[in-house]
Amino acid sequence: MNINRFSRYTCFTVLLLSLAVGCTTDTGNQSDLLIGNWELDYATRNGNHAETFAELYFNFDDEGNMDTNLPIAKGTSTYSVNGNTIQQQSPMGTVEYTIEEIGDSNLILATTARGFEFRFAMKRVQDEIQ
Repeated sequence: MNINRFSRYTCFTVLLLSLAVGCTTDTGNQSDLLIGNWELDYATRNGNHAETFAELYFNFDDEGNMDTNLPIAKGTSTYSVNGNTIQQQSPMGTVEYTIEEIGDSNLILATTARGFEFRFAMKRVQDEIQ
């Protein structure tokens, strides 16, 4: 009976470990998905809809450069990705964004600035074929 109980606990532990390993985030994959042009779908400030960011965009290239019109970090700057954090080094200072969600066509970033919590839901801009 003790061997049966031991086997169940062992199987359960192996299952949990497998799930934990399978749920880890691949930083390289996030960096690859981040590359491209993103435009705002919607934004929130402290959980409330924020209209002031209607024209917001982020552009990330594969050489660590980015461009945005976000007022606290406007212009071209460099960036790095570490886990689910983007660190932007702009002339206006360092800004950190948390990647809450990323996929082929969607990106949700969160940041805190001037005491406000911001969330930006972005949609990938598809290249136009001419």
